[in-house]
This record gives sequence, C-alpha cells and structure tokens, in this order.
Amino acid sequence: MNRGVAGLMICATALLASQQLAAQDASDSAAYRALTQTPVGAFSPWSSTAIAGRRGAGLALHARYGVQSFRSNDYVHNVGAGVDLPLANGRLGVTFGRYNPTCPRDDCPGHYMVSLSLDQNLAAVALGRSEHAASLDIGLQGAVGYARPEGTLLSGSAVVPFALVPRREGLRFFPFVAPGVGVGLTHQADDTDAGMLPLLAMGVSALGAGDRLGVTAGVTRAFLRGGNWVAGVNVGWALHR
Repeated sequence: MNRGVAGLMICATALLASQQLAAQDASDSAAYRALTQTPVGAFSPWSSTAIAGRRGAGLALHARYGVQSFRSNDYVHNVGAGVDLPLANGRLGVTFGRYNPTCPRDDCPGHYMVSLSLDQNLAAVALGRSEHAASLDIGLQGAVGYARPEGTLLSGSAVVPFALVPRREGLRFFPFVAPGVGVGLTHQADDTDAGMLPLLAMGVSALGAGDRLGVTAGVTRAFLRGGNWVAGVNVGWALHR
C-alpha cells in the first residue's frame, strides 16, 4: 500500500515535470520564487526520519546551508538552523533561516524565512544478508514555508524520499533520491499569483556516533525553465537516540 503511494508519487512527478516544462507562465514563476526563497526549497534535505528511517526519542538540532546561482555573476547563500522532535509516528521540525543574495542590497535584498515540516517513515524493505544487509527506506515529508520580504511568500511541498541504508553498526554512508511536488504563492499589494511545480532532491547522507550524528550533502530543484539547482550541506545532532 505505502509502496504503491510512493510509486504513484514518482509517476505523477514525472508527468507534472513534462507538462510544466512544456508550458510555463506567471503562476509557475510565483511558485518557484516562493519555494526557493523559503526553507522548503532553499536547502537540500537533512538526514530526517523520512530519509534515514530512524525516528529517535528526543530533540535533534540542525545547521543548514544552501547555495544557488542567481543571475550571471551572483549567488544566493542561504543559512539556517532547525530543531525537530518526535510527534506520533514521525518527527515535527521547524527551520529558521535567511535568504542572502550577493547582489547589491537595493537591487535584491535578503530576508528571513521559516518552515514547518513533518517527516515519517512509510516502509523499510530488507535487502541482502549478514554484514551486507541493508534496507530500502521509503518515507514521506510534508513542509510549509513562509517569508515576508516585500509582500508575502507562502510555499508547501510533499516529497517521497527513497534511501538505501546499510544496517551495520558504526559510520554509514548511503544515497537518497526524493521526488515530489511543491506549491507556492506570492502576494504583493493587490497582485497574487500561485502555482505548482515538480520537485526533485538527491544526495548522500551519513550516520555516525550511534546514529546521533547525521550529515547530508545534496542538491534540490523546483523545475522551472531557466531555474537552477540548490546545492547544500546539513549537519544534525540528536540530543537523545
């Protein structure tokens, strides 16, 4: 059942991507701006329950960084910090950050941003035997983001991460891929636009120190013609296993 939902999400993402890239308008540009200028799309994923399959029993802290090409010689450097904690069968997380373009402040000022996320592991399919044992972890993450530069930016996303996680003890490295969809709304004065775009994130995650340390390095993208990838690094530390 859960694997069927995950497969449906991948097919829907691929279909939506082909349709969105074929015909894009102001609503798509609004969605892209809201997604990439809030934590929903401004950072690559952290090593969450949805990716690593570990729920944990207590509080976890995160430091986040994302960089994106912006115009010809400028970049956006996003920095953030977050915390997450157990909620029902998943984990609830909040991220506070700042969107920092390198171009002149009067031309493209930075702003603060915040997001709320809920992660859950849907299934873990056992693979291999003995010291080569691993599992294909399938998760689900929903997130909403908010920022208020000149006007209001609202965003939301639903992604289904797939990760091949080794089951041995000690330091472990593993890849992940997370297709999904995102929505975004921009409102300024009397002008409001909203749209939906396909999302894709991928990268490598590492777990260590008894699974208390989680590090991810990856890229994420909201698919708009002419849009760019966001590359990032995230470091998390669980105060309790």
